[in-house]
Amino acid sequence: MAKGRYGIVIGFPPDLATQIDGLRRAVGSPQLNRIEPHVTIFPPTSLPDGEFLSRLLGLRRLASEFEPFTLRIAGAGAFEHELGVLYLKVERSEGLIALEEGVRRVMDAPARKREFVPHATLFDNAPLALAEEGVRLFAPFSAEVEVEGFKVLRMDTRSTWHRFAEALFEPARSRSLAGAPATFWRTGEAGEWLFLYGADGPSSEFSYPSSAVSYGVTREGAVSVAGFRGEELACAAIASISGSTAYLEWAWVAEAERGSGLSSILLDELAYAAAEQGMRALVAVRGTSEGWAWKRMSAVLEAKGARAFELWPGPQEPNWAYRLSLLRLW
Repeated sequence: MAKGRYGIVIGFPPDLATQIDGLRRAVGSPQLNRIEPHVTIFPPTSLPDGEFLSRLLGLRRLASEFEPFTLRIAGAGAFEHELGVLYLKVERSEGLIALEEGVRRVMDAPARKREFVPHATLFDNAPLALAEEGVRLFAPFSAEVEVEGFKVLRMDTRSTWHRFAEALFEPARSRSLAGAPATFWRTGEAGEWLFLYGADGPSSEFSYPSSAVSYGVTREGAVSVAGFRGEELACAAIASISGSTAYLEWAWVAEAERGSGLSSILLDELAYAAAEQGMRALVAVRGTSEGWAWKRMSAVLEAKGARAFELWPGPQEPNWAYRLSLLRLW
């Protein structure tokens, strides 16, 4: 079974991340461009991808129990070993400590060997003289961040860390269907569930706009949802974001769930998630292929009052799209 190297962190908004990268650049940190600025709440750990699957669900559930809290950064410090670790100091707030302890429980971490010291690393394995100078130079640095969730990072083959998943501090949405509940999570990086659960990947049928799409992640971002029956992935959908419109790139419902009405709920949840991110419309393209997913999603969109229009008119077989306004759904 394939293994991945995973770490769990609190990230920073772009403006603060840029400032911290400026500090890294000033001291010549090798962490620059290798990993985004962050506060580690669970250190990098190698796990079989299948084993991490259940942990990810647990992390989602944990996040749903939290309210946003404030993270405070003030001054710089250094851990001194054979080489130094230069970092920004982070206050040990009640919310942060509770989150770190909860993540350790979900990840089934061994007994702690040393106290948790929250920090944002600037330079790992720094020469001691440089670390000491950095503590002096960056002592005035301070910032406050509203923490609304945490991220899972995964290392690629080039030893560079990429954002793999995001768990938001918001309740799961449960919907009942024929007496059996389905639990929906809004996801950050759109490919996570597909990667871990082995669901069929995006097909060329769901490719609008025509810009390169990697599991729904485009230059402007993506919104996606995943639905579960208990511990089993039952459905998932991905929409890329362009301007104020979300474009359905891919949708999947487990074969055993087809015909149950879950596809209609899936589209509802995708529309809800898109509206929550400020989107005004959800657009889907009906390709010339008549596979199950397209026929079902087209029927669901039409039933919800989506407006149909022709794309790319010409001598070829016409391509139709459906535009669902998200302004009057609730």
